[in-house]
Amino acid sequence: MSFSDELFDKQSYLAHAIMSCDDPIEIRKLFNEFFFCVFQWYDLFAPHKVANKLNTLHFSFAMFLETSGIADAAVTHGGRVPPTIDSVARVFRLFPPLRIYCEEHFLNGGVIGALKYGASYPYGHDVVIPALKLINE
Repeated sequence: MSFSDELFDKQSYLAHAIMSCDDPIEIRKLFNEFFFCVFQWYDLFAPHKVANKLNTLHFSFAMFLETSGIADAAVTHGGRVPPTIDSVARVFRLFPPLRIYCEEHFLNGGVIGALKYGASYPYGHDVVIPALKLINE
C-alpha cells in the first residue's frame, strides 16, 4: 500500500470517527489528526502550490465533507449511504468551525463561500441545510 493510500484510509477512518463522536474534546482531537493527514496528502500531491491559510482551510473542510459523505457525489447518486441529518447537526454543534464553513457554502446559495474561497458545493444540500436548520431552532 502506498503512502497516499495509507493517508486516504486514515482520513476515511477519522472522518467516520468524527461523525460518530459525542465528545467536544475528542472531536477536536480527531479533527486535528484529520487535518494533519490532509496537510500531508496536500503536500504530497500539490507541492507546487503555496497554500495560504484560507485555501488550506477550504481544502481541509472540503476533504472532510467528501470523505464523511456529507457532500459527496457518490452519496448524491446513490453509491453510498449518506450520514443522517442528526449526525451532521451533532458534528456542527460539537465543532463550530465546520458549521460556520458550511453556513458560508450552503446558505443563501453559497454566495459567501463562493466569493471567499472561489468555490461552492454542488452536493450535500439535502443533508447540510436541514442540519443547519436543526441546530438553529
